Amino acid sequence: MDLWSPGVIRYCYGANRRAERPVRLVFSGVAQGSKTHAGLSKQSGYDAWEVQKLEGEYVEAFPKDKLVYLTADAQQVLRRFDPEKVYVIGGIVDRNRLKGRTLEKAQTQGIAAEQLPLSEHIEMGSYSRVLTVNHVLNMVLDYQASNDWRGVCERCVPGRKVYKVTGEGPKAQASVESLKRRAYSALVVPSKGRLLNSSGEVLDGAQTVREAKLTSGDVLTLHVNQVQLKAVRNGHSAAFAALLGDGSVVTWGDAYFGGDSSAVQDQLRDVQQIQASYSAFAAILHDGSVVAWGDARHGGDSSAVQDQLRDVQQIQATECAFAAILGDGSVVTWGDADYGADSSAVQEQLRDVQQIQASLGAFAAIRSDGSVVTWGHARGGGDSSAVQDQLRDVQQIQASRGAFAAILHDGSVVAWGDADFGGDSSAVQDQLRDVQQIQASDQAFAAILGDGSVVTWGDAYFGGDSSAVQDQLRDVQQIQASSHAFAAILRDGSVVTWGPADFGGESSAVQDQLRDVQQIQASDRHAFAAILGDGSVVTWANDYSGGDCSAVQDQLRDVQQIQSSGGAFAAILRDGSVVTWGDADYGGDSRAVQEQLRDVQQIQATECAFAAIRSDGSVVTWGNAAFGGDSSTVLEQLRDAHQIQAGNSDCAAILRDVMTTEGEVADVEDAPEKGEPVSPE
Repeated sequence: MDLWSPGVIRYCYGANRRAERPVRLVFSGVAQGSKTHAGLSKQSGYDAWEVQKLEGEYVEAFPKDKLVYLTADAQQVLRRFDPEKVYVIGGIVDRNRLKGRTLEKAQTQGIAAEQLPLSEHIEMGSYSRVLTVNHVLNMVLDYQASNDWRGVCERCVPGRKVYKVTGEGPKAQASVESLKRRAYSALVVPSKGRLLNSSGEVLDGAQTVREAKLTSGDVLTLHVNQVQLKAVRNGHSAAFAALLGDGSVVTWGDAYFGGDSSAVQDQLRDVQQIQASYSAFAAILHDGSVVAWGDARHGGDSSAVQDQLRDVQQIQATECAFAAILGDGSVVTWGDADYGADSSAVQEQLRDVQQIQASLGAFAAIRSDGSVVTWGHARGGGDSSAVQDQLRDVQQIQASRGAFAAILHDGSVVAWGDADFGGDSSAVQDQLRDVQQIQASDQAFAAILGDGSVVTWGDAYFGGDSSAVQDQLRDVQQIQASSHAFAAILRDGSVVTWGPADFGGESSAVQDQLRDVQQIQASDRHAFAAILGDGSVVTWANDYSGGDCSAVQDQLRDVQQIQSSGGAFAAILRDGSVVTWGDADYGGDSRAVQEQLRDVQQIQATECAFAAIRSDGSVVTWGNAAFGGDSSTVLEQLRDAHQIQAGNSDCAAILRDVMTTEGEVADVEDAPEKGEPVSPE
């Protein structure tokens, strides 16, 4: 840890606490009196950090055959994390490169070394493959939640490249926008992005080079965002919103559900991320303010709290309300009071909030001290008074549609909310020990214990009773849930399912095919699809909703990821093409756009439609037009869409700043030399 800065360590600790599936963190080399320990001691709350701290080296604390050093210099490529191993991250800190140091250290200590499979999923180019500690940890945490290396690489790898723009220079009276277009052409990047000056300020495209006070030799940074997709949906209607590389937003679909953002279009600039409720959107801007649109009753109107929405860090949503965490740890809410928009009764308690979880109508906030504050629909989890004294040292919270389940530091679980939705775990309370993670269907929970066994509770019709397969639930690695059923992947790659047969709880017809399963996707209601190690796919449950892929089985080769709507699936193959199956009314038939489905990077879905983002940043949509399946009215604007976010009845596409390219302003005609000020004419 001698090479680690306290800031990096603090970041890693916070990232792990906020993660959907945290890992067990161990900090080594933090002996009393060391420089690292002295720096950490100055960090707020360090003594209460819930991590293992070793004064000595990790080789003294763990068997060498269990240790694996993650280093870009290793020859061996890591495919999957082995839960029996201890992975070491270290040596590359704060963007510094110490060539070969980590591999040399691993070899000297006699421990294994592996590199992350970056080059197998993205083009790294000619620059260094080394990542900082925080980037590596983010990738580990992302993979824990997604089990998708390609997606991890797209979301987490910073694509910084340095180029020099050469050729005929722009005139001083030329616009910044024209300079930006030259940068696009020279750097071969999509045509949407933000151009920053050497001070990091975003340049106004309407200004001239002279007005922007640019001089020959100035280094400009072009931020080009990488595609990210996220969706929430319902069964009534839907809309999509695409966040472009320059931070602007394009929307389409049902206007009532957020498909029309014209009323706030001029405010949607420099957007960083978008969240959605049942029928509204809320966007966080670069300056920490928020813009909302869509159904006013469900959070589309934030005017009542607009002056409070400053320095917003993240937003969570119930079906009809939003909750924003500010930089100081306080919370601001708006939308339907019955669904959590009214937090006045607990406002004084909403301090030092780290994360918020939401059920259909209630919120649960975890504070920095591990306590929990709840509000919203009382029966749906908004009232935790019956278990408040038990909610201590909470690590993470999972939600069904009407209840919450919290994992405590000691591995026990506290549940509250509607008993019919899993809010009462008393029948299995003595079994809930050493819980590692919890998954939820609409009305039940399934917990994986440290020994790989599973404990379930809630409505039996929603998977709350696993007694019929309990003896098979051994060495469980992960669980996927549909609305009514669960599917567990075991260590050997086999699968165990339970819940109603019509919803995927019965997989006996394909059980002999379920071997070497890597990941499972569920449609909202009736079917599961599993990707095997060889890239083929096995499906089961309701045939019409995607449970039967026989019509496209021979096309399902080298499948990388699968997305689902309410009754259909869409698979991205290694070559970037897409295969769909299931109910045509839910997007299961993509023939009308099949020729356009090339070089697809990500897919997002509403209840009855899909949207695919290609490598060139363009968007292809199909499915029910009322659910966002027809984007023809905004097709020209949908160039370089980067993240799609779908609201409960809305969807929105958002772009994150992941790739940064830099270049010099070359030979600006009529512009002064470097260091000489520019005066407007």
